[in-house]
Amino acid sequence: MPPPPFDFSENAARLRNCRGPHTFVEMPGQDNILRDLRVYRCQNCSGTLCGHFVAWYARGMEHGVLLGKRA
Repeated sequence: MPPPPFDFSENAARLRNCRGPHTFVEMPGQDNILRDLRVYRCQNCSGTLCGHFVAWYARGMEHGVLLGKRA
């Protein structure tokens, strides 16, 4: 059986060790795919996520900004 085409542990390590904040850009050639399933790459660490997790990351960043303004 061939190995998976994608090394998940390496990707997770890249994302975890990113100097942040992540700056995700959509990978080209995915116009016909639902936004939540499209692949996005961080410009800082080259880690990749699907659109669903990128949206939740952005939401978390918005909440962090809001909480920072209250303090």
